[in-house]
Amino acid sequence: MSTGLALFYATLTEYLTHFAGHTAVPVTAHGPADFDDLRTTLGRPATGDTLTLTPPGQQPTEGVVYFTNSQTIGIRTRDAMYRFVNGFGGGTFAQHHLFTPGADPDEADRAWTAWLADHTS
Repeated sequence: MSTGLALFYATLTEYLTHFAGHTAVPVTAHGPADFDDLRTTLGRPATGDTLTLTPPGQQPTEGVVYFTNSQTIGIRTRDAMYRFVNGFGGGTFAQHHLFTPGADPDEADRAWTAWLADHTS
C-alpha cells in the first residue's frame, strides 16, 4: 500500500500545480498483465523523463513522468494524468484523470482496457 500511496500524493501535487480548478473524467481500466511488461513498453521510464504516449484513438502526445516506483508510473501531459498501477494479484490498472472536455468515462474505460491488453502480456 505504501508504494501506491506515494503515487497518490504525487498526483495531488501535480493536480494542484498544473490542473487546479479543472474537473477530470476518471478512468479505471483493468489489464490482464504483468506490470513489468508495461514498464518495458513505456521504455522503463524514470521520474523526470519525457516520453511519448499514444492514448487510444488519439494522436501521440508528449508527457513527463512525474512519479515512478516499483509498482506505479504517473505521466502528466497537457490534458491528462495517466497513472498505471501494479494491482494485487499481478494485474495492471490504469487510473487516469482526463481533463479533456466532453470525455466519456465509459468509453475511456473500455478503450484503456483494450490498450492495456495490447501493450501487456
